[in-house]
Amino acid sequence: MAPSFDELVFRTTERLDVLHMHAVSGANRAKEFAYQIHEILQQAWNNPALRDALERSAESIKSTGYRALESVQESWQRIGIDDLPSPAEIIRRLNVLFKDRMWRHTALIFVCGAACGSVFGIAVGWHWGSRSLAIPHYKALHSLQDGSAIVVEDGAGANILHGNDVVIKIHAFSIQTIDRDILRGRARRLRDLIKPRNKEVTIGRSFSGVITEMGSSVTRLDIGDEVWGALAEWEGGSAQEMLAAPAHRISRSPRALPPEAAASLPHCGSQALYHLQLSALTTHTAKSKRVLIVGAGIGAGCVIVQLLKTWGSDVVAVCDRRAQKLVAALGAQEVVTVDWCDGDGVNGGQDANLALAEALVQDLSTRERWDAAFICRAPKVLQMSMLKGLLAPTAIISDLRPKSLYTDKIGGFLSLFYGFYLNVRRTFTWMRGVHSDADFLLPNPLDSEMLDRLASHVEAGNLQTVVDKVYALKDFELALAHACSMGAIGCTVVRVS
Repeated sequence: MAPSFDELVFRTTERLDVLHMHAVSGANRAKEFAYQIHEILQQAWNNPALRDALERSAESIKSTGYRALESVQESWQRIGIDDLPSPAEIIRRLNVLFKDRMWRHTALIFVCGAACGSVFGIAVGWHWGSRSLAIPHYKALHSLQDGSAIVVEDGAGANILHGNDVVIKIHAFSIQTIDRDILRGRARRLRDLIKPRNKEVTIGRSFSGVITEMGSSVTRLDIGDEVWGALAEWEGGSAQEMLAAPAHRISRSPRALPPEAAASLPHCGSQALYHLQLSALTTHTAKSKRVLIVGAGIGAGCVIVQLLKTWGSDVVAVCDRRAQKLVAALGAQEVVTVDWCDGDGVNGGQDANLALAEALVQDLSTRERWDAAFICRAPKVLQMSMLKGLLAPTAIISDLRPKSLYTDKIGGFLSLFYGFYLNVRRTFTWMRGVHSDADFLLPNPLDSEMLDRLASHVEAGNLQTVVDKVYALKDFELALAHACSMGAIGCTVVRVS
């Protein structure tokens, strides 16, 4: 749905305000600095007393240096060291030197001054080191050890740490089923090894917002740009008002797309495009292909249905009864409804879902074989092997459900060994001129190139976003419960600002 004129005016005004604020601030600082330099140079040029004082200071420093050098030479001669003497000889000659009353007083003054200066320097350093920096604080959703999350009002501000970083004022972020697994400990060991900027914030894979600051190496974006992006599960999360992220994780969002809609698409859309590519389905090869999509009602499934419809494929979609009309409207030729039970493996849910899975396979076996299949969302009891008998011999089946991470199962010595391997590989990746983070661990790319492809599909009218519900940040628990329910449709979004 196209935004209203008032909404366009509001978003344009907000963007211009950010640009105006930074431009005025930079101009004022430059003007003030230039004025101060001008005043100092003018005073130095027009003030004879200042020039005389500088000349006298230079002469005083010069004479003091000569006197200090002569004093050192005199002391050296009085000790009488021409070559390296024995320790006993050094002690004897120092005793001779200390018999001079004036020399003893000078040495005492030097020792007292050094001691006082050291104590004063340590005290000043301790005082300034213990002071907290005046960094702005913002609202953020902090993850807790018990698997819950809490909204804090004084979350740490976002800072640019590298030249390719950008700071984004977050408008909205999306909640997905993988966020529940992250709260329960998924990718925790990887986060300990990679050390993201804000370890307390782990929720929010996709986001939308406005750029407020940029690193010196960022050239393809500008301050005030409306952007969207996606984060890997070990990079922290976007559930915060201000986010610092590497520039290759974001891109300009499609024009005239509301923030809530923009936040729903980057992660699931990138996943969908990647698996379509793995299945060799493109605008040139997908025409008239029969494709089966299980879990077509969630974000990635909605993207696949729409693109395959545009490319001319025959799509059979499996989804919840609540999403039946939506999936049909998106382009599925046939919709099969299955109402999976929530809580796979709890209170008999596993047995019920297994019976539903077997009935689904039996129903689908009466149809022609498919050229490709996607499992976007389904209980674990529905295995890929159960669907392989329904496919053509050359067909490819893609499972988009999150897979368990090997690093979550290792510990002790193996954890240390894997940490060493990870850092070595990241170093070699950086030496090849690729991003130095752990992109090679991603199951599918999350970069600006993939986001630009998504934006082109949206602007061409091939994709429309599907947002089921929008929640406030304080209602995060409700948003997570809804997103993880089997009846959820599209994406669940949380509005931040």
